[in-house]
Amino acid sequence: MEAIHDEEFTEPVNAEDWDAYIYDLAFCRTKIRCLSIKLPMAKELQPVVLRLKTWRAQNDISQAEAAELLRRRGLPIRLRTLQAWEAGRSAPNPFAAVAITEFLDKHPTVSVKRDPSRPGPKGFHA
Repeated sequence: MEAIHDEEFTEPVNAEDWDAYIYDLAFCRTKIRCLSIKLPMAKELQPVVLRLKTWRAQNDISQAEAAELLRRRGLPIRLRTLQAWEAGRSAPNPFAAVAITEFLDKHPTVSVKRDPSRPGPKGFHA
């Protein structure tokens, strides 16, 4: 497939066109600086997002704790970005998806030190 120039990118109208659109973004020769691709409407979460949610649940960490942990490990993911992914409002771009997958492969379990004065996930209080 031939790379497309920035000005040729148009947001797909149909859900079926999104795979081709994401493929075009992934192989475009220009730099892509965003970590998300806005989805036209809430739909199935991408496998990497489902895996990220499962990882959070298994490690009993909140979205805020996960975003902070990812940032500390070199993945510039903000809390709002993570929330949008998990709500299905946007999805990680292909590069972010690969980076997150590699992170989850290397760190299946993590521990987070919590401030006893602040609640953790699911109403947890230390």
